[in-house]
Amino acid sequence: MLSSVKRFYDPTFTVTNEYKESLPDLQNGPSSLIEGANVPIQQVGISNFKLPLNIKKRDGKYQTLEVSVDGYVSLDANKKGINMSRIMRTFYRFQDDVFTLDTLEKVLQAYKQDLEAQEAFLRLNFSFPMLKNSLRSQMKGYQYYDVSLEGHLDSYGRFNKYMHLNFVYSSACPCSFELAEHAREVRNIAAIPHSQRSVAEVTVALRDTF
Repeated sequence: MLSSVKRFYDPTFTVTNEYKESLPDLQNGPSSLIEGANVPIQQVGISNFKLPLNIKKRDGKYQTLEVSVDGYVSLDANKKGINMSRIMRTFYRFQDDVFTLDTLEKVLQAYKQDLEAQEAFLRLNFSFPMLKNSLRSQMKGYQYYDVSLEGHLDSYGRFNKYMHLNFVYSSACPCSFELAEHAREVRNIAAIPHSQRSVAEVTVALRDTF
């Protein structure tokens, strides 16, 4: 029987509505198709799908940035899972919006409705450029900050939102400084203490907007 299966790409094949209706849909099929324990699914979805989004800035304007998106939902015990493409398809309905916390909540509400979910989770990750003055010369240059906007819509409809920021900075190494001072005082040798790259990981629970 396998020998009768076509083993070539058919360029003439067209997906019709009738064909799509004939496709199996395990997500929305009968619960009898569940294999194993019939328990709730705490979190299921996809991560790191990328697209350009318009991110709102402090001055009310927006900037188009490449954004990596993580989207998840939780399901009742009688649900078998989700078609992963629905996470992306739902999100893409908002791709032309200027993203604010309100937009984040709208996407989460759409996730709950489209996927019949109890809870919905969303995280947008991007690198935000800022033109900064140097400390001494006051010349300008761009610094890039890794930012994440996270939203969670629980089973009671409560919307919690957070902003995560990785702030990279240079800090003096106290050990290097003490060793350099020791070399100067004891051996009369000039030594150069070094700085080190540090990261401050900041998470802020947001109330209204940003």
